[in-house]
Amino acid sequence: MEKSSVTAETGKRSYVVGQTEIAARPLEPALYLVATPIGNLADITLRALETLAAADIVACEDTRVSRVLLDRYGIRRRTTAYHEHNAGEAGPKLISALQAGQSVALISDAGTPLVSDPGYRLVGEALDHGIRVVPIPGPGGAPGGGGGGGFNQNAAPPPRAGGGWGGVGVKKIGGG
Repeated sequence: MEKSSVTAETGKRSYVVGQTEIAARPLEPALYLVATPIGNLADITLRALETLAAADIVACEDTRVSRVLLDRYGIRRRTTAYHEHNAGEAGPKLISALQAGQSVALISDAGTPLVSDPGYRLVGEALDHGIRVVPIPGPGGAPGGGGGGGFNQNAAPPPRAGGGWGGVGVKKIGGG
């Protein structure tokens, strides 16, 4: 029986949580935008771990930073650098891999790809070539941070003198 595209270098398509090894389900060929934790590596989602473990290629902003996350969860995938300084060279190679039927997981050093890295270029190229792009969201930091700071997320800020809400400064547009 053929071992598919898994090699000794990349290991099994699995991840480890605690002492439990979990097999990753196969991924369809696509570009997966995987959100990674900002700060605490334990904040990663199970869906993100499974996607990283199953991807044929993990494209990273910095492979050394990403390797820390991958090693923590026992993920042995092939990584390739994709960042501001090599996007022109690495992007076409990733597009070729996607066109050849491989799955690519794109991650940044922390957070969601595209927010402050060149991932938007790769997404644009993928869409131009008819390649499916799949977001894999992470935990929402803003709601948790706001709640942890005592902000009531279920209430609108009070109106302020002169119009608008709280410190937001919304202006009224139109008549009436």
